[in-house]
Formats: sequence, structure tokens, C-alpha cells
Amino acid sequence: MRKVEVWRRPPFAMREIPLNETWINKVVETIHRQENVLLTGLAGSARTYLIHILARQLNRKALCLVPSEEKAYDLAKQLQSFLPSDRILLFLGRELVFLKENFSRVEEDRILTLRDCLLRPRHKSLIIATPASFLFPLKSPQQLQKETIHLQTDQEWPSHSLLKQLVQSGYQRADTITRPGEFAVRGGLLDVFPVGEKNPCRIDLFGDTIESLRSFQVETQRSISNQEQLTITPADELYGEGLESTLFDYLSADSWVFFDEPREFMKQYERARKRYQAAIREARREEKRVQELTTLTREQLTDAIHSRPRLYHSFFPGNIPQAQVSLMEHVSQQEMEPFFSQLSVLYNRIQDWTKKGYHIYIVARGRAAREQLGKELVEQHISGVEFLEGGMEKGFVSSTLQLAMISEQDIWGKKTTRSTRRRPEREERLLVEDLKLGDYVVHENYGVGIFRGVTRVETDGVTREYILLQYAGTDKLYLPLDKLDALYRYTLTEEREPRLSKLGGSEWERTKRKVAQSIQDMAEELLQLYAARQTQQGHAFGADTPWQAQFEESFPYQETPDQLKAIRDTKRDMESHRPMDRLICGDVGYGKTEVAMRAAFKAVMDGKQVALLVPTTVLAEQHYLSFQERFQDFPATIEVLSRFRTAAQQKRILEDLGKGVVDIVIGTHRLLSKDVNFKDLGLLVIDEEHRFGVAQKEKIKALKKLVDVLSLSATPIPRSLHMSLTGLRDMSVIETPPPERYPITTYVMEYNEEIIRDAILTEVERGGQVFFVHNRIEDMHRVKSELEKLVPGVPIGVGHGRMKEDELSRVMMDFIQGKLAVFLCTTIIESGLDMPNVNTMIIDGADKLGLAQLYQLRGRVGRSNRLAYAYLTYRRERVLSEVAQKRLNAVREFSDLGSGMKIALRDMEIRGAGNILGPEQHGFIAAVGFDLYCQMLEEETARLKGQVTAPQFNPQFDMDVDMYIPDEYIPDSGTKMRIYRRLLLALDMEEVEEIRQELLDRFGPLPEPVQNFLEVASLRIMAKTKEIKMLRRKGREIEIQVAGKLPADLHQRMQGLKFRRINNHTVRLNMERGSLLELHGLLSSI
Repeated sequence: MRKVEVWRRPPFAMREIPLNETWINKVVETIHRQENVLLTGLAGSARTYLIHILARQLNRKALCLVPSEEKAYDLAKQLQSFLPSDRILLFLGRELVFLKENFSRVEEDRILTLRDCLLRPRHKSLIIATPASFLFPLKSPQQLQKETIHLQTDQEWPSHSLLKQLVQSGYQRADTITRPGEFAVRGGLLDVFPVGEKNPCRIDLFGDTIESLRSFQVETQRSISNQEQLTITPADELYGEGLESTLFDYLSADSWVFFDEPREFMKQYERARKRYQAAIREARREEKRVQELTTLTREQLTDAIHSRPRLYHSFFPGNIPQAQVSLMEHVSQQEMEPFFSQLSVLYNRIQDWTKKGYHIYIVARGRAAREQLGKELVEQHISGVEFLEGGMEKGFVSSTLQLAMISEQDIWGKKTTRSTRRRPEREERLLVEDLKLGDYVVHENYGVGIFRGVTRVETDGVTREYILLQYAGTDKLYLPLDKLDALYRYTLTEEREPRLSKLGGSEWERTKRKVAQSIQDMAEELLQLYAARQTQQGHAFGADTPWQAQFEESFPYQETPDQLKAIRDTKRDMESHRPMDRLICGDVGYGKTEVAMRAAFKAVMDGKQVALLVPTTVLAEQHYLSFQERFQDFPATIEVLSRFRTAAQQKRILEDLGKGVVDIVIGTHRLLSKDVNFKDLGLLVIDEEHRFGVAQKEKIKALKKLVDVLSLSATPIPRSLHMSLTGLRDMSVIETPPPERYPITTYVMEYNEEIIRDAILTEVERGGQVFFVHNRIEDMHRVKSELEKLVPGVPIGVGHGRMKEDELSRVMMDFIQGKLAVFLCTTIIESGLDMPNVNTMIIDGADKLGLAQLYQLRGRVGRSNRLAYAYLTYRRERVLSEVAQKRLNAVREFSDLGSGMKIALRDMEIRGAGNILGPEQHGFIAAVGFDLYCQMLEEETARLKGQVTAPQFNPQFDMDVDMYIPDEYIPDSGTKMRIYRRLLLALDMEEVEEIRQELLDRFGPLPEPVQNFLEVASLRIMAKTKEIKMLRRKGREIEIQVAGKLPADLHQRMQGLKFRRINNHTVRLNMERGSLLELHGLLSSI
């Protein structure tokens, strides 16, 4: 049995890790009795760990059913921390049999799994299978056994019957063997590459007698060693007659099933089945001959699954189809929080867990790390912590399992080689999320297809990888990796799946023309708005004063490069005669308010008034306090106009505004009332513009014609969409997080009083405060009394939008001044509140809130250099809708700093783009996919504005070297695509070196084809700087074509080299070895 070699992680020391034995025994005994179990709440390492414990306790074959290939690869990778790699087997889908022309790792793994079940029925393997793997019935175990060929030396075996059996077993004849599943005949020699073997074998026949069996190397075709016997397993389990079996027929009778997310699994199965049937129908319509296989119905698959005891699992409750279960449990667990080298926090946590009687383990790969941490724990007088050797990525803590596991990454943070330098904007167009197998994609020239992974093709002895795309019927496209930039992810905005394009027809061109026309019409309308704004004359502010410099120096933090750029852009706009209309886009807490403050100060220095428009009263108060503090050393009068002010106060402020006494006024939509008159308004700042209604936006538009406008937004939508929605306004993006800012540790979980109590007390003990969001005013005081029982002695304040102004203001001030530790409130805190001391957020009923809302709320914590925590909870009795689950999963997934753009894109996927652009554009977006639509819109608006974009210089390379990432090195096509994309779009040598280091760190030493790919990526960067259009290498012969003319002193530059000048642009030369290293030297001389 060959090992899954890719991750090379040492398993933990093979001894039992004690945990809540009573609980585990209950689960084990239920499965022993052939009864079913239902668990909820597991995720990440906790789920993997439990699978491994059950596999060890039950001590028999296990089948894990997971909903997608990516989840299968992830689970296999995580299990390698716990189990030897030869016990982990993958059984993935072969959805489109007729698309495959070469034998892939997936097919090999399937055969290995069946062979393991057949030849080693008592082997305690753990098989991971996906929905598509059950699409087609298989050969029966008896048939597979019968077709397995056993050979040994001196055995009589007629050569013609041996060849016939190889063909019947699915082996393909080739001139020279290069991959598993092939055989070649030369006289009395028969070469065969059995599936599952490391090397092919040469069978030497004398007549019908096997004289010798010798393994040999594929690369050299030379023998390595003799062997006495050889087993040849069939190469294709879907080849032959009478296919009626499933994987369950191969499993031993006492095996058990871990069924993860059953509802999603069955949904993906139906999807795969429909796609296959649609492809077959299309092929029949075109009268193409394809091998048509019968598919298992949903009922047949369900019956097969029900033939074994099952442990159903779903993260959210209510996601299990109707099933009979004898034991039902919720596992309370959290992913381990990251400590970012703050060891004092780690020690406090360990002491808390010890008091609760948890088993605590620290998992570290190196002995030095374990010894160092062990020494430090002794110095802190902490005992009871055990160390394990292993490479676990993320740990977890579980009150149900009474266990805490901490990984090295949890303690020290992620290892990263990424540099912090700015990347040019070209990268923004790239797919934000990784492509997954089966995802819809759209290619600029060929239309809508399905991504079917990365496939290897050999041409003239050179092996390359291509992206395999499926189109209508049996159409397929092998897309070279260097053409990746024309491929977009098709963002599905609803359940209805898009129609696949047909290769070679004119239908796609027609669709593109229609969309282009609609975009042109829309862009022209926007351009009229833009042109009208360009012709207006506004106030040109003066240059910065010495006071401005003093004001900016008093900013207590270090500005980020993005922030400084936004400030420069804003000032430049203000100093021009054209009225400013700039949007500052940046994640929560990235310093947008400071940009607004500096613009406001500049306006006041010019004798102009400033209005700051905000969506909520609470935010108006917050901004008022911030502005007062920031402007305290300068003569500026600042007022706030909101319902927190009495009628008399409001009257006085309005009078002062009209007289010009007030320099800066902050207010809600009250500022848009007819009775508000300014003496000389020069700047309008709008915070969270998307929160204002249509009527208010009309009033804002009227104001915009007269004054400079600066809008701030924390929930961005893609760049080109902003251009369309906002009349081509100018935009600054702040993407760099402030220094010493940590990502917010986010937990999505069932409401658990013990965890909530710990979260509140931990925050209060470190001198911090807590937001507890409960968005139902009716039962707010009930929740308050529950919290008071839970954390007695902790002062709790209540705030919501229906409270009287003075009462809410008083509670807010008490909380800001630290008199209250917990603020129990509705979503009134959603916008802009900046309280650096609040670093724990608990949201009750998070399933009822929108995605952007959840993201905004979470952004209210983590605004200092402290570690921050967000608990998104849902109630046990509630059945969560699919949309609510998607939202919660998105917030959990995107917890890194600067995830606003990804959140907005995911929100759009969930809600549909039609809600943003309006119904008339919705059909056009559906036709070409959102990403391509945005690209076309951006190009059209640039054309109408007269901006000539220089075509991207992209050198063409034709190199006769193997360049690809072998499956043995990285098996997951999604990860491969990400690496390929980064290499192809690398902009400098430093970036290529970063990728090299990352590959070495994650996957080990580089195989030669990967090394070649990195070298060629470096050559590509050099070629761009030298404006080389084409570089071709065939053996030692090199041909170079440049965009301009060849240098006049070419003879001097190429001294000692044999070369021939073909024309003014092209040179051909012979090199000593023609190696990639030599090519580096050659390009630097041109």
C-alpha cells in the first residue's frame, strides 16, 4: 500500500489521549449495538480528533462521507496529525468519465481503496468519500478479485491471454510507459505499470513462460531490481459489464459511517447527477458517441448508506435529514484562540482549564520548542500540561470532551513569508476566492464552463499541466496555465445554474455583444453625470498651513501608507477648482475618521464650515467626543445636532450655524432638514452613506452640487461596481491594517451559558469591557436578569433605540467612562463606535442578522493592540435557514484583517447582484457572470473617459522543460491553482522567492518540475523588464524576439556566444547547455 506522501507530518505518539471517557464510551457502545448517533457543533481539529478517537476505539474500517473534494483533502491532511498515512484512503468522484484521457491520482486512489477493502478486510483504514464518488455503480468485489492478475517467475501464462486480461481490466496500450494504467509490448518483453505500485514492471517472457520480473524507472526506462511476484489490480472499476455494486459492498460487515453534513452531501450528489445527465443529453443531441453509464438514484444511495451504523454530524442543528438515532448530543467546542506570542494570556488560559479538570496538551513539531515551553511552564509554576510531537495546525478546547489542545501556530501565530510592500492594483481583478472543482467559470473567449481541475498532458516528451474546462455536451478545453488571466469565477447569485456555452459556436459572442451594449448605455449615462461635475466650479482650498502640520503631528498613532495616500488624494481634490466627490473605502478600524478630520481641519483653516452626516444618534455623540478631543488645542467650534439635544439647544445651534459661529457640525439626517442653513458650507463628510434612505440621498445629491464631499464606507463592494453606483467618483482604498492590530478571534456556536460566563469574566478580569448584542427590545430586561445571575457583581447597562435621549446618553457615558462592564444593547452600536477598551463581543441570535451587519458589529471590537473575541451565537431550539448558515460560516471564515471586500462579495453571492444594480442589469450579470461583467464595465467606463490603458505586456514562452506541480507534491487542485496564479502574476523576484519558501515550508523539498516552474516565473519577470515578446527554447537552441529593436551593441553583449540575427527584433543562438540558469545570465545581458 503506497502512502499519501504529500504532507509528511509525523503522527502523534501512538498512545491514548485521555478525555471524557464516559461520553466517548456512550458513543462507542451505541455504534457497537449497530445503532445511530447524532452529534452537532464540531468543526476543524475537534471534528478530526473525535473521528480519530472513535476509529481507534471501534477498531474497524470507517467510512467518512464529506460534501466536497476540498473538505476531503482537508480532512485527510488533518488526520495525518493523528493517524499513520497508510490508514487514510481517499475515494473521490469520477464525475465525467468521458472527459478524462489520462490516468489521474483520483482514479489511482479509488483503485487503492477498493484493493485495501478486498485484500485487507481487517485493516483499520479510514476511507474519505465525496458525493460524486457514488455516482456510478462499480464492478462487484468478486469481479475485481477475478480480474486481479497474480504473476510469479517460472509461471506458465500465454501472452495473448495476459494481454487480453490487461485490456479487460482497463489498462491502455502505449508505445512507452509513463503513468499507471498503461502497458507496452516489445517482442518478448511486456512492460506494465500496475495501479498502486511505485514503479512499473518489465515482464520477460520466453514463449509462454515468465522468465523474470524486474521493476524499472519511468524516467530512464532502466531496470532497478528483480522481484519474485507481481499483483496487477484492474485499472478501471467502471469498465465492463454488469456494474451493480457500490463502495459499501466492498466494506466489511462491521464497518461504520461518519456522515458529515448529510443535507449538503445529498444536495451535492443530486447536483453532480443532474450535471452528468445534462452532459449526456447534450452529447446525444449532437450525435456524439460517448460511454453512457447508469447512475445511482438518491434512494439507492440512501439505502446503501443505511446498511451500516451511522454517526451523523452537522455543525448547525436541524441539518440532518429525518433519521432514527439512539443518541443525540451537542459537542460544545471552540477553535483555539490565537495567542500571537502573548504567553501571559496562554498561561492564564491553562490555569483556568486546569481548575476545570481538563486534559491539556501542547502539540509541537520540534523537540527544542517543546523543551523551551516546558521550561517556561515550570518557571510559571504550571503543571499538568503534556507535550505531544506532531504538526497540528489549529488546536481546540471542548467542555464536552474535557480537553484543550494547543498547537504551535496557536501560540506563535502563522508562519508567514509575505512581505508588506504594496502590490500594484492589477491584482485586484483576480478571483478573490480559490476555484474549487466543479465551480462554474467564465472565459473571455469561450464562455461559461465548469472547472474540472488541473490535468497533465505530455507533448514531444515535455510534460505540462493544463486547466481542464468542461463545456456543453462532451466539449472540453485544455487551457494553458499562462492564459489563466482570461478566466473568471462565475459568481452564482442564486440556486439556478447557468447554461454551459458550446465551443466553436457564435452564441457566446452574441451574448457578449448584448451585454457590452447594455454596459455602454449605462456607462454613457454615468459619464454625463461625471462630465457635469467636471465642468462645475467649486471652491479651491489653499495649501496647508503651519497649524495643519501641527494638527497632523498630534495624531497619536503611526499612519499606514494607504492612509497617507488617501489624505494626499483628499487634499489634492480640495485644492482643485472641481468640487470633490471622493469615497474613502476601508475596513472597520483602519483610520478613515482621521482622513475626515484632517480634511475638516483644512476646510476650517480656510474659513469654511464642515458638516459631518452620520446614520445614528449614538454615532453622532461618539464622533462629537472624538472631534472635541482631537481639536481641543485649536480654535474650532464643534456642535452636535441630534435628538440628544433639547429643542432650545437645537435652536441655538441652528442660529450659530447661520451666523457662521459653528465651524463643524455633526448630525444625523436632522442636518438635511429645511431649517438648517449654513453661512458658508465648504465640506460635507458622509459616514456610512449606504445606511441612508433614498429620500435622504436625494437631499445629499442637492448638497453635493455646491460643496466638496467626502464619503466613508467600511463595507465595500467591488471597485468597478463602485464606479457604476456612484457616478464614477474618485476612490481611495485603505487596505493596510494599523500596526499591532490582531485579527478578531471569531466563534460561531450554540448559546452556551458556561462559555458566555467565561468570556465575560475573562474580559472583565483584564480590565476590559463587553458588548452583548440582543436585538429584541421586548425581552431585553429578561436577558439582563439572566446575565446578572450568570455573572453576579458585574455592572450591566442596557441601551436601545426606543430609550429617552437623556437616559440613553447617560448609559452611554457611564459605559465610555468605565462605570459599566457589560453593555447589553441592540444593533445601535453597529456604526462607528470607537471604544478601544471593548474587546469582547457576544451576539445573541446572530442567525437573524445580515452578513454586512454581523461584519460591522464584529468590527466594534479589536480596535486596540489587545486580542479581541467575537461570539456569534444561536439558540438551540432554532432551526437555522440555509442563508443564515451561509452568513455565519462566511463571518467565521473571513476573520483576517481587511476581509471587508471578501465579506461584501460573499454577501452579494448570498443575496444576488440584482439587489445592488437593479433588475434591468440582473439578466446581463447572469449571462456572463459577475466578475467578467465588472471587468467589461471597468473597460467601457475607462474608454468613455478617454483613458487609454496600455496593453499588459505578456511575454510568450515556449520552453521544452517539464513545468508542473505533481499530484504527489500537492494533490488538491484548488491549492495548485492558487500557487500557479501567484507564480504567473508575480511582479518581482522577491515574490517568486516568497512562494519558493512557502512551498518548502508547507510541502517539503521541491520536485524538479516545480523548480523549473519557479525558474521560468523568474525568467518571465526578467523578460517583461527587457520587453521581450517571445522566448523559445528547444534543447540548446534559443530564440528571442523583442518588442522594440535589438540593441546596437549586441555583438559586445553576447561576446563568446554563437548567435544569428534573424531581423531587427529576433536573435537565435546556441548555448553550451541551454539550462534555465544559463538563460538567466543571457537575459540580463540583453
